[in-house]
Amino acid sequence: MGKAPDIPALTGLRFVAAATVAYAHFAEGSGFAPFGLRSPISVIGMPLFFTLSGFIVHYVYAGSFAQSWRAAVPAFAFARFSRLYPLFFAILLFYLLGKLGRMFYAHPGIGLSFASLTGTWWYWVADGEALAGQRYHISWSISTEMFFYLVYALILYRVVALASARRCAVLLVLLCVLTYAAFYGVFATQGSWLAFVLARHPEFISTDVDMNNSFYRWLVYLSPYFHLPEFIAGCLTCQIYLLVRRSGAPIRAGIVEILGWIGVAWLVAAFALLVVRWDFDLGGQFLAFVVFLHMNFLMAPGCCLLILALALGGSSIARALGHRVPTYLGEISYSIYLGHPFAFTFLFVIGLGAAVYEMTIGLVLVAVWASLLYFSIERPGKAWLRAAFNAAYRRRTLPSAAPRAEVEDAAGIAAGR
Repeated sequence: MGKAPDIPALTGLRFVAAATVAYAHFAEGSGFAPFGLRSPISVIGMPLFFTLSGFIVHYVYAGSFAQSWRAAVPAFAFARFSRLYPLFFAILLFYLLGKLGRMFYAHPGIGLSFASLTGTWWYWVADGEALAGQRYHISWSISTEMFFYLVYALILYRVVALASARRCAVLLVLLCVLTYAAFYGVFATQGSWLAFVLARHPEFISTDVDMNNSFYRWLVYLSPYFHLPEFIAGCLTCQIYLLVRRSGAPIRAGIVEILGWIGVAWLVAAFALLVVRWDFDLGGQFLAFVVFLHMNFLMAPGCCLLILALALGGSSIARALGHRVPTYLGEISYSIYLGHPFAFTFLFVIGLGAAVYEMTIGLVLVAVWASLLYFSIERPGKAWLRAAFNAAYRRRTLPSAAPRAEVEDAAGIAAGR
């Protein structure tokens, strides 16, 4: 079947995704704008998280679901819960001491949804603010991830039945084309359907009143429904990888190198279009659609190409991301994602500015803080919950569950971060 995927490189890629989000938030808060450009680079990070999540989830669990769906579901559900919830819940407890706690008390149904990681599955407004206006709104991607896991357990695991890498590739291309076409339809008709929705739900917030908390932004950016194609694309990319490796056919290193750099070029070109639109204020219908797509599927094809190249191994990008430092930072990327607002708040309070050296200090502090969260909460919390689950269900555990769990711990799941 061939060698295992280049897991260190995939782990390093998780760090790249988390770092772009942390960088963008720091730049936004401090006014850091190298060369006068302020476009948020986080538009690359979130698609990387969602597509990589689809790849790794399918790689880790496809075999278990194929053997026995009934046995795989509880193990899958508890593994996902133990991976995401300990750190999420620990930070949630802190935020409950303030404004978020008062919202939970005034709106217990919304609070329960927020705490159970279903808060992005529906649009809600609490005291004039939607999810994006709440403290700890950065956890939105975790709730969206939970929806992906539900869909995978119900439907997407069946991707493993695809037996042709060429057919998978065709389906992936078709998914991209149809997604762009469908999203263009949504973009081109947004005036009509938004007016229809807001007329029937006057409690919803319109973009004219508050873009950040609007129904529109929730639907096309925060909700799982417009991000699901990214996760599906990741699953199909993984199936292509599995079938290529299973075939035993030799893969030229040059082809993998080209594949990876095409993926990087896609990400850079898409980001450049956003810079042209935002920082140089150039208009046009095409660039307006690109801006719409940056909230969901714009970067996904490039992410899939890059992830496939890293999984196949042997490229210069894989070697760079597979080094010890990127892989360590990738291991703690979930803590970087959820924990970086605390570090930056501290830096802003002490007056850290927008110089390059101050940005460097900030990112180093984020890494230190994330390491503390990882070793004190995330890692022991996951280990304790999984040990409890294994003790309770050890007689029902599939024979392949232990090695696959080890692979998952090494590669990690990119949870929205």
